[in-house]
Amino acid sequence: MSRIQHKFNKMSNSIFIVGKVNPNGTSAGDGFSSALESNGIYRVTFSETLSSSPTVLATPDAPAPDENGRGAITLRRITPNSFEVVMNDMNANYIDYLGFNFIVVV
Repeated sequence: MSRIQHKFNKMSNSIFIVGKVNPNGTSAGDGFSSALESNGIYRVTFSETLSSSPTVLATPDAPAPDENGRGAITLRRITPNSFEVVMNDMNANYIDYLGFNFIVVV
């Protein structure tokens, strides 16, 4: 398991949560927890309910899985409490062998 780093900061009136989630869904640190819900579907849950639904940016932690370097990461169900990340290859197969990094801003 790689070392996981997170940051939970308040700047001005904004909240930033920066994190990394491993392929098996594990993470550690302040501001959130994470889990692999099912094949290719991850849930990130915030430690405290945010004031509104945040802006979320997520990227795979490694090159995309197919031989041409293509794949898709989708964010869904973004709420003040959590969000989901769905990872697929270009054939719409769920994949759970890549971790991801994310930034949340409220």
